[in-house]
This record gives sequence, structure tokens and C-alpha cells, in this order.
Amino acid sequence: MPESVTSQRTAGEAGTPRYWLVGEVTSETLRVGLVDADGRLIADQGQRLPEGSPREAVGLLAEMVLALASSQERGQSYLPALGLAVAGSLDPATSRLTLEPSVLSRKGWTRVDLIQLLTDRLAQSGYDLTRPAAIRRGRADRKPPHSLPIHLFPRLHCL
Repeated sequence: MPESVTSQRTAGEAGTPRYWLVGEVTSETLRVGLVDADGRLIADQGQRLPEGSPREAVGLLAEMVLALASSQERGQSYLPALGLAVAGSLDPATSRLTLEPSVLSRKGWTRVDLIQLLTDRLAQSGYDLTRPAAIRRGRADRKPPHSLPIHLFPRLHCL
């Protein structure tokens, strides 16, 4: 079983997970899927890895995560985490990713803190992704959105 680099949970979980978010970052594509407890793909989205910076790629990744988290296929399922398979090397001590050599010619893809970039981008959305239908928090709440735990794994060809 491959080691993973994991973001920290920010609140306790409630409910029974029926689906999980999974994804893959390769030298050519970004993919995100909603899978059930048996590992069957329920819904997915994919995009070509943009030529720009890691921030641009994370923006696309966040859009796909948000779309699936608020999709009809998700229903009322609690989402416990997002697992991302990544093509490259992970530094477990710092959670930084260096993409495979074919991507290194692209600016900024060395020692990318993918967990932090994606966590920040998802937090900007204002959605609590762990709750059904990605309920939007009101401004009066003044609490940050629940951070969806993100786990990085060496590439698994899961989607």
C-alpha cells in the first residue's frame, strides 16, 4: 500500500460516507471522480493539464471538485475526503509534489504544495464540501468552510 501525504482534518465527521472524491494529476490531464464504497465510478470530469502555472491547474481541479461535490449523483452522501493520485515524487515531510520529468519543463512544477494550494482554493469557494449538496455557508456564520481532507498518493491509474 503506498504511503500518502495527508492534510489535517479540521472538524469531526458526521454521517456515513456513501461516496468519496478521487482524482488524478498526470503530466497531461487532471481528472476528478465520485466513487462509491465498492470503488465504482459514479461521475467524473477531466481536463487537459493547462500549460500555465500550478495555480492555474489547481483552479481547474477545484472547479471539478466543486462540480462533483454539488452534483445530483452525490445526493445526500457525506464526503469524508479527496484522494489524489499524482504522477511524480512526494515529500512526506513537507507534502510537496514534484511532477514527473515530462512536466518539469513547465514553469513552477517543482516542490508544489498541492494540498495547500487546493485547500486554499476550495476554501475561497465558501462551500462546506463535506456536507450534502455542498451547502454554502452564510456570511453571518463567520466561520471558515469545513476543509475537505486531501490525501496525495503516488499515481494509481484509478480514473
